[in-house]
Parts: sequence; C-alpha cells; structure tokens
Amino acid sequence: MFDLIIRNCLIVNGDQTPYPASVAVTGEKIAAILAPETDLPALNVIDGQGQVLFPGVIDTHVHYRYDRGYNNGDGDYLTETRSALLGGITTALRMHRELTPYQQSIPAELKLFAGQSYTELAFHLAIMTEDQLETFGEAAREFGITSFKLYIAYKGKAGQLQGLQGADDGFLFDAMRRIGRVPHGVACVHAENSEVAERLGSQLQRAGRNDLPAWTEARPGWSEGEAIHRAGYIAHHAECPLYVVHISSAEGVEAVENLRARGIHLHAEVCAHHLTMTVDEAEPKLGSLAKVNPPLRSERDREALWDAIKRGVIDTIGTDHVPHTSAKRKESMWDVMPGFSGSGTMLPAVLDYGYHQRGIPLERLAALVSGNAARIFNLPAKGQISVGRDADLTLIDLHEARTVQASALQSVADYSLLEGLSLRGWPTHVVLRGQVVMSAGQITSQPGYGQFLRRTSA
Repeated sequence: MFDLIIRNCLIVNGDQTPYPASVAVTGEKIAAILAPETDLPALNVIDGQGQVLFPGVIDTHVHYRYDRGYNNGDGDYLTETRSALLGGITTALRMHRELTPYQQSIPAELKLFAGQSYTELAFHLAIMTEDQLETFGEAAREFGITSFKLYIAYKGKAGQLQGLQGADDGFLFDAMRRIGRVPHGVACVHAENSEVAERLGSQLQRAGRNDLPAWTEARPGWSEGEAIHRAGYIAHHAECPLYVVHISSAEGVEAVENLRARGIHLHAEVCAHHLTMTVDEAEPKLGSLAKVNPPLRSERDREALWDAIKRGVIDTIGTDHVPHTSAKRKESMWDVMPGFSGSGTMLPAVLDYGYHQRGIPLERLAALVSGNAARIFNLPAKGQISVGRDADLTLIDLHEARTVQASALQSVADYSLLEGLSLRGWPTHVVLRGQVVMSAGQITSQPGYGQFLRRTSA
C-alpha cells in the first residue's frame, strides 16, 4: 500500500511533453508513476481531476529575516515560508549576506530557522569582506553550501543603506577563481554598474526628482548590460560557473546572448516582478513602495524578458522576495529601502502572464520555476517528478482565477505589487517530502517540517 496517490493529473516536467498519469508516494519519495485512472490502495488519495502537476516550485532568490531596522524586524521564516507554501513553493534559496564571520552568522541563522520553516531552505553565501574571502571554503564544506553571492552593485551610499559591501573587479576575480575550485560551486552576481547609478542618482536628486521613474533613470538598462558583460568576462577567465541574478532589461538579455555567442557559459535569472509590472504601471499605484534593485522598467524591457524566455535564453525565475511593510515609505524616495514581497504570487503570475497570455508551454515554465534551479544549484532530489526523487509536488488548477490581496498571502508584508490584479492558475495542493502540506488554500503541516538542505561539495 502506498502512503499517497495523486490520481488523474497532467505531469509537467521541464524536459518532456506533459502526459496524464498518477503519482504514488511512499514515505518521502516518489515510488511509482502509474496510469491516470489507477485505483490502487493508499492511505491518502487526491483526485487531480485533470489538473496540472508541477515538481515542487523552487524560489531561487529570497531574503528572509533582515532585521536591521528597515523592515521593523519583520519577515521571519515562519511567516514568509508559509506565504511561499501557499503559492506552491516547496524550496527557497536564501541570500545569507552578513558582514560578520561565517562561524558566527550561519549557526545563529540555522538556530532561528529550526522549528519555524514550512518549506525547505538552502543558502546562497555572500562573500563581501577579505575575511569572508579567506574562510568561505571552510564554511561551504561545514554547512553544505555550493552557491555564493557577489555584488558588483552596492558600492557607496546604496551599500551603506543596506549594510552591504560591493566588490571591486579585483575582489570579484579572486572570489570567482576560488569559487571555481569548489565542487558544484557557482557564483551568483548582482550585476549593475554602481558608479553610474551613484552619479546619475545624485544628479536626479539635485534636480528635485523624487518619483519612482527617477529611480529607473538612475539605473539604466545599459548599466546592467555593461556589468553582465564584465562579470561574464571575469568569470570566464577565473574558470568559474556564473549565475546572473534578476536580469531586468533588454540590454541585460543582449549581454547574456553576446557572452554565450563568444563561448562564455552563464546562467540567467529573471524575477517575477520584472515580468509583470512596469515602472509606469507601478508609479500611480504604489510610488516608492515599488522601489527595487534593479528597478522596474519599461514595457519594452518586459517584453524583451518574455521573448528571452520563449527563446530559451533565461534559465530560472525567482522572486527576490523581501517582506517589507508599507512602513518603509519615507519622505524622500531615495531613502526608501528597495524590495517587496513576491513569493505568494510568483507561480500564479508566471502562469497567467506566461501560459495564458503568451502561450509559453507548461514544460518550459516548469523548467524555469523548478527543474533548472535544482540542476544549477546542486539539489539532485528536487525539481523532477520521477521515481526516487523527493515527493515535492505542486498541483495546479490552471483555470482558477483569484484577485490578489496581500492579506490572503499571509506574509508579514501588508501590500503586494500585484494587489487587485486577477491571476489565473493557483495551486490547490502542495506536497513536501511526501506530506500534504497545503490543501485548498489551508496549511496542513506544522512549522519546522521544512529542512535545511545541506548540499554536498564533494
């Protein structure tokens, strides 16, 4: 007897045409793929009713528990992983970006995580100081971390505002050279030209600009493209796998394609907000609450990103989730902390804007929100519906439409970028390691079921 069977669903993996089947689970693993109308005994049976079954969604880019005062101490693992689970996400990769030594910061973070998380969690480890450059290899082995964050951006005032330390090109090359020696190691780079942003931003402030479009003008798409070119060229000579986070512009896409045309391999991520909202749409609704790095951009940029997805240029979609509340708003837009929540709406937004509006195949979207992330970030038990993998499953009603309400997302954030929009395609059930953890919009698991994922570096 199986522990769980999800009958009569359409299995969608990122590397094959969707097909009707049933999925049987024993313990924490997928035990069998069966005919769609299979009627075998199981402790729990879910009738999929022809709905779509994705591998559990992996959010490649989240920020939890940044309590330095700019989000009022909010945004802990309990609330944000709960919101993620309601949105169909079963695994999140958190940016661990502390300036303190790893031997202090990582154990402290894991202690906070224990007993709170509803989803699985892994870390991207930021390397920002000389001490961290010397010690990250040891931390990677001890804590099972194989992906590392480097900041070309966040020099000057922007870095000081967020407690970050940006990397110069020499530091970038040295770090990449060392990351390249870590088995399965990959460098995740935030690529924006910080010097350009600082100068343009200062000029716009002196001109009296205090609107959201000014933030976009201060960080033009070409400055992202230039930084991607530079990061790619350095990574190539450092012999380091490169993953460019949150590409937001037509010039960023062009840079990725130019590098690949020259034989330089890199992975490319976009975030759901750049696929769904332009700066002109956000300004009248939210103003500075929609401030983010890189900024929201034009319709031209949004369509360039979707075109890149259609053509297979983009590898993953994440959220860059930061659970700020509306209390972050300040008199000066330039002093407002960037970022907003997004985990609870990522999957419905991608399905609505990608599948329903643009006809992008479901298997391509499944690769973008799950399969590719598992491959790139060394999560071999995740990202695929196949026998022997973890039973992480997201059952989706493609035709269910809901109007986005921040209160229903159960994040600490009290606003959503997509507030009031109707999205089609919501998860009805979520299974994590064989346990039904969400059903019909209700969490059915206890906090702490989610595990910290130690990735092997051997």
